Amino acid sequence: MELRQKHATKQLSKVRQWLDVQAGEVTSKSPLGGAIRYARNHWEALCHYTEDGELSIENNLSERALRCVAVGRKNWMFAGSDRGGETGAALFSLIASCQLLGVDPYHYLRGLLTELPGQSEGADLTRLLPDRWLAAHPSAKPTDHGDR
Repeated sequence: MELRQKHATKQLSKVRQWLDVQAGEVTSKSPLGGAIRYARNHWEALCHYTEDGELSIENNLSERALRCVAVGRKNWMFAGSDRGGETGAALFSLIASCQLLGVDPYHYLRGLLTELPGQSEGADLTRLLPDRWLAAHPSAKPTDHGDR
């Protein structure tokens, strides 16, 4: 963080000065004017990474995590019904939770769908959540699924 404070803040200050000068010289309706306006409007958020060593200057990790949402958006329009959409959202949430926890989604869903039919009504299903399921099935760590 000290390096960021020492070096990055100086460079950011120079960029901000340039943006402020250019904002008065470039028409705001041009592509460059729009980019300058965007940068100035989000300046505070850009500078946060200099205040916390845990933060990254770029958001590539977030972009990659959301890519599957953007790619699937058109497909999800055809879920068939509201209930189908809700079911898809629940499955997507389970898979995302598995990925965050290091649980192989294929093994988890296969195990979940095998165990669920045998549960009595009103049974405590929290043991079937991805984190607890992994504790009971440690062999379900992510693997290559080329054999499926």
